[in-house]
Amino acid sequence: MLKSRSDMNWNEITGARAALLKHWQILGQFRQRHPAFGSGQHRQLEAAPYSFSRQTEDDKVMVLFAGNR
Repeated sequence: MLKSRSDMNWNEITGARAALLKHWQILGQFRQRHPAFGSGQHRQLEAAPYSFSRQTEDDKVMVLFAGNR
């Protein structure tokens, strides 16, 4: 089989990019543990600060967007 891409060198990522990679890994783990986040019934709670909940039969999450740091 012909391979058109090489493997990603994840262990060579450093500095700010390593912090960004860690952030996305944590977010991915959260989404994996909470299917309601991606596919649950959406219900807005407040407009400011923006907050909402999402719920499936087996999972429930609440999200509050507090702005950028």
